[in-house]
Formats: sequence, structure tokens, C-alpha cells
Amino acid sequence: MNSPQQDTVKCGSIKTLTSLPHIYAIVLMGLFTFIFLSVEYMFVNELSLLVSEQKATLSQNYVLGVSTAGFLLYPLLKHFLSSRLQNILMILAGLLSVFFTILITCSKSFEYIFHGGIILFILLGLAGSNVYYVSACMIKNRHLAKTVGISYFLGILLQFINHNAIHIKTLQLIILTAAILMLFILLIGNEHIFNRY
Repeated sequence: MNSPQQDTVKCGSIKTLTSLPHIYAIVLMGLFTFIFLSVEYMFVNELSLLVSEQKATLSQNYVLGVSTAGFLLYPLLKHFLSSRLQNILMILAGLLSVFFTILITCSKSFEYIFHGGIILFILLGLAGSNVYYVSACMIKNRHLAKTVGISYFLGILLQFINHNAIHIKTLQLIILTAAILMLFILLIGNEHIFNRY
């Protein structure tokens, strides 16, 4: 007798989106979207208080550009590092991401914010590459557009709530750092999901 999970996947209905791998992928991509957009917004917002609009925009372009280095770095690290070292790297990347997020928010120095942003966006690029790799492995081309669309909606909704409904900067920072930690914990724990499905 087939398990309910296998029947759900075979029929290809919306129930496939409620399977654990799809929910996991939606949460991963949604959290990453929220984090990336929120950190970018926070970075530009903090810089605009210190420098001209032109310099803030140029700095934004630099940090977005270096995030691609992190995105390209992940496949190399995945190929050359053992699973244990990858987990250690993700723990360090998560902790450093929280540190640099707090540094950017609390610093009043252009140099600290800019250089912290460079490092943070390299780490976010690394995390993003990991997120999309894990998500692609989870969903295996079933309902790809729906899964990505729902996760993008979730990320933008979280960002809207965090920046427009919550007006206390410290609370916004707490929510953002909690999301960063949750994302890295989910990335480290993804092996259990792979082994189950």
C-alpha cells in the first residue's frame, strides 16, 4: 500500500505544496528573501543618514555586487569541504551575519557600515546559494513556479511587516537577527530532511 505522501506527489495537486520538502523550501527561500531585502534596506537607510544619496547608492551597488562572490563561493566549498566542515562554516557564517547586521544598524561610521556590509553580503550570498541549492534538491522541479512564488510572497510580506508595521528599530533588529539565526539553523539541519525524503 502506498503512503499518503507518495499518493500526494503522484497526483501532482496542490497537496504536493503541503508536503514537508515543499514547506521546507518555501520557508528557506521566504526567510532568505526577507533577510536579504531587509538587510539591503537597512544598509541603505543607515548609510543615507551619513553620506550623500549618490554615495549611498554607489555603496549599495558594491555590496550587491560582492554578494555574487558569496553565491559563487558556495559550490566550491560544497565540493571541497566535508559535511562536518560545511556545518562549521555555516555556524560561523550565521554568527558573523548576526554580528555584522548589528554592527551596521548600531554604527555611526561610514567605514564600519560599508566594510561590515561588504562582509555581510558575501555571507548572505553564500547562504543564498545554499538556500537555492537545498530548495532545488527538495522540490525536484515539482511545482517550481508555485513554490518560488509563495516563498517570495512570504519574504516580501515579512519585510513589509517588519519595516512598516513595527516602528521600533530595536525590535526590527531583533526580528531580523532571529530570522538570520533561524535560516542558518534550517540550513545546518537540512540533512535530516534529505534523509527522510
